Amino acid sequence: GNGNGNGTGGFPNAYNWTLPNLNHEFCVFRMRYNITTADYDAWSSSNNWTVLNSERPNRPTNIPIWNQVGLNETEGRRRGYVFEQNPEVDVFNTDKLELRLAINTNQFGRTFQDRSHTFASRARPESLKEAVIHNVQVRGKRGNIVQVYPGVEYDFVPNRLQVATGDYVHFQWTGSNTNPNNNDGQGRRGTDRHNVVMLDEPRYPERPPQNPMSPEIVYGKWGLSYPR
Repeated sequence: GNGNGNGTGGFPNAYNWTLPNLNHEFCVFRMRYNITTADYDAWSSSNNWTVLNSERPNRPTNIPIWNQVGLNETEGRRRGYVFEQNPEVDVFNTDKLELRLAINTNQFGRTFQDRSHTFASRARPESLKEAVIHNVQVRGKRGNIVQVYPGVEYDFVPNRLQVATGDYVHFQWTGSNTNPNNNDGQGRRGTDRHNVVMLDEPRYPERPPQNPMSPEIVYGKWGLSYPR
């Protein structure tokens, strides 16, 4: 099923990026979301535009799909083992039964998203040189899951953060004042706002799910989400 971009355990997929030691106010980060198919070797230099594109409109490409099933080019093309829109394949080599594959070549090996962002990279204050700093960000969009699909509702990343006494938390979030006015959420219509509140400790016994024998008190329990 569609996990809305979440990975193992239901948590967002992430990449830990180690920045170089730089101090600059104007940095640019470009991110591309690519889809790569396993139907052909997308990284091979032999699969250039002369191979990936058909010689004439509405004709198969020159990608040798037939090689993957042990056929030569003549036999492979005759039986439909080609890379094209909705190919009809003679799987059993009978000329009587063909299976049509729902293939849209526009969805193979393409860039879905291409985004560039500017940011500043600033040196730590001397007082925090050796401190542990946790980065917490916001993902999603204002609205319910139906209104924001295929995105997600607002959420923090990471969802759960274990912070030791003496650690620091650096919150980074962005918002928009041009959200659809009918999207769910509190506050002025169309706006984005975030806040952080300290939750109370549990009022009844409830052990942390990750360690049933742990006696520690965890603030912000699932069974009690009230501000202090």
